[in-house]
This record gives sequence, structure tokens and C-alpha cells, in this order.
Amino acid sequence: MAISDDKNKEIDKKVDEQVHENHVKPRTLFSQSQLAQATGFSNATVNRYIKKHKIQGIKSTRGREILYPRDVLEKLMGYHKQQQENRKQVPQRTIVGAMQVNLKQLASQNASLQDQLKTKDEQIAKQQEINDSLVKQNEALQALLKQNQEIINKNNELVEKQNELLKQANEEPHKGNWFSRLFNK
Repeated sequence: MAISDDKNKEIDKKVDEQVHENHVKPRTLFSQSQLAQATGFSNATVNRYIKKHKIQGIKSTRGREILYPRDVLEKLMGYHKQQQENRKQVPQRTIVGAMQVNLKQLASQNASLQDQLKTKDEQIAKQQEINDSLVKQNEALQALLKQNQEIINKNNELVEKQNELLKQANEEPHKGNWFSRLFNK
């Protein structure tokens, strides 16, 4: 990635300002923590950036510390600026777009729910008609059952009367001659 001379000067000036503000001595090699101080990022963010871009550092002679050249600091500063610009622009576009998509989905759901409501209303109306006809049939059957019960009761009364008459007829002694008693006539 080639950076023009004007941009190099601007970045150098910003880096020097950051270095001066954060009390970091101007150097050509920086540790991860110094990169974080100079850019304002956290150590974890600097570490993620280094791993993401597979940046190789130089091992320090003083121990396990890995040092990175000044161009890594410059790239990190540019990355920081780009991230800030993206954060300002992306949410507005994505929020509006997401809301429009969500609105379309809700409109289609609303239409399908209205169709379902119409079919359910039709089903309820048909079921109500069926229920009304069943109630009328039930009332008619109840009336017929009542008439049948009355007829059965009358028949039972007639049968009882007949049985009583037969019983009385069998119990009455026959008066008459011996011939009529013999043949029950």
C-alpha cells in the first residue's frame, strides 16, 4: 500500500501529536502497548489488528517483547480513521434499509393474516349455521319425543285398563247353570 508524500507528512504529524499527547518517546519501533497508547485503541484491538493482517514484528533483545515498525503505527492510525468513518455512515444506511425490509415483511404478514382472518370468519359463519340447524332439529326431536312419550303413556294406561278388565273378568264367578259353568259361556 503506497502512501503519497503529503499523506505521509500528515500521518507523521498526527503520530507525533499522538506520541506527544500520550507521553510516548518518538521512536521507529513500537511495542503493542505503545501502539495502543499512540492510537487510542485497547491492547486487545491492536492485537486483533496485528493477527488479522498477519503483521510480523521484530523480537526485542530485552526479552519476549515484539516490536513493530513505524509503518504499522501509520496503518493502524489509518485503520482507526476508516473505522470511525464507517461507524458514522454504516448504521444510518443499514438501519434505514433494515427498517424498510422489516416494513415490507410486516406488510406481507399483515396481508396474510387478514386473509386468514377472512377464512376463519367464513368458517365461523358456516359453523354457526350448522349449529343453528342442529338446535332446530334438536327442538323438533324433543317435541316428537314428547309426543311419543305421551302416546306411550296413553298406551300403557290402556294396557293397564285392559289388564284390569281381564283380571276382573277372570275373578267374577259365573252364575248360571252347570252347563254354562262347565264351558265358561
